Amino acid sequence: MSAQSNAARSASQTSVPSIQPISRMSTDRWVSHEPTSYLTHGDAAAERHAITTSHRDRMVHGPLSYALGPGAGPCSYGTTTNRPPRAAVRNPGVPLEGTACENGGTKMPDAPSIPGVPSADVPPTGALEGLRIGISVGASADLDRLGLEETRFRTLLGELARLVVSAGGGLAYGGNLGQGGYTRFLVEQLREHAPSSRPLLNTLAWTEHRKLPLSELVDQRERFGRYAEIVCLSIDGDPVDPAEGRGEDPVLESDPETARRSLTGMRRHLMRQVDAHLILGGRRGGFLGTLPGLVEETLLALKADLPVYPAAGYGGVTADISGALGVDGAPDIQGPSDATPPDPRLLDGLDRLRQFTASPDWTGLRNGLTADENERLAGTRSPGEIAELASLGLGRLRRGT
Repeated sequence: MSAQSNAARSASQTSVPSIQPISRMSTDRWVSHEPTSYLTHGDAAAERHAITTSHRDRMVHGPLSYALGPGAGPCSYGTTTNRPPRAAVRNPGVPLEGTACENGGTKMPDAPSIPGVPSADVPPTGALEGLRIGISVGASADLDRLGLEETRFRTLLGELARLVVSAGGGLAYGGNLGQGGYTRFLVEQLREHAPSSRPLLNTLAWTEHRKLPLSELVDQRERFGRYAEIVCLSIDGDPVDPAEGRGEDPVLESDPETARRSLTGMRRHLMRQVDAHLILGGRRGGFLGTLPGLVEETLLALKADLPVYPAAGYGGVTADISGALGVDGAPDIQGPSDATPPDPRLLDGLDRLRQFTASPDWTGLRNGLTADENERLAGTRSPGEIAELASLGLGRLRRGT
């Protein structure tokens, strides 16, 4: 890649924070082909500093990533010069070949899925070694209009989870243990594909673990224990012994404010456990928290200076979040399909995101990706490409390039 093309790309580069390279990494091992002038945020608030210090320590001092061998550089993986050709499926303005649906949408051809046939774009082994990726995911009411089905959405989520784990990363998710929930689904997907034990951290909000009979909670924690660490939290999001102060019977909380506080506390705890946050789908209405879950987690991640990766190709509130953050490329879906009229809490959350981006300190998502790459992330529905882009951005942040 020429110096001229590098200069042209750097003009539109999304600024990312510089995290110092790992000291034991040889400088001639990495031949950077990416711009290296980045901006950093100003002083952080006390809460933000505490969370940021935790995740940066893991980013800087964790095991090496992208160990491609002597002389290998970032362009050996994840750049247009060394990338196999792929279908143009990420620009919503370009007509795509597919089957027309009765609801007016278009059903796109299925992406290849693991096992057996991996996606064309997959992060290399070790690319996410030592990193834990938080996943905020919820069913998207836009799937029908995008020509997708909930079963296919779950299949793609399962493939994405396996790709992250196969690249050496861990996953974190805040959810319940109910039948049909995403926690059980992720555990089932990882059961046959996890190369090491307990790649999933699942946090249970106060109101979630208290509503289960104690024996059932103990049984589920033991049953999932090989593949997931189940952490029970207090109202304010601190780890607790779930048996303390209760007996066998469920303890149901009827106070809505307690439910809201416990969900926010769980999300704050989650931000202290992860190195980056990936969001997909999500509902716009019918939620219990102060804000829609994915909106609140995005705000908390940004305040904690965590890299955020909005994969908006499946629509839902992630598409709204992407737009509020000024990221192009999300599917153009006319009007909300699951919150009409829009929930005032949704509008408040999106307004808070816009205010965050209006701050003088805002220099973009700071997730290690260029503006063009973030646009690709916002439009793609390929789990392989989502995992590839996240690992590419995190690799740049880890190297400080």
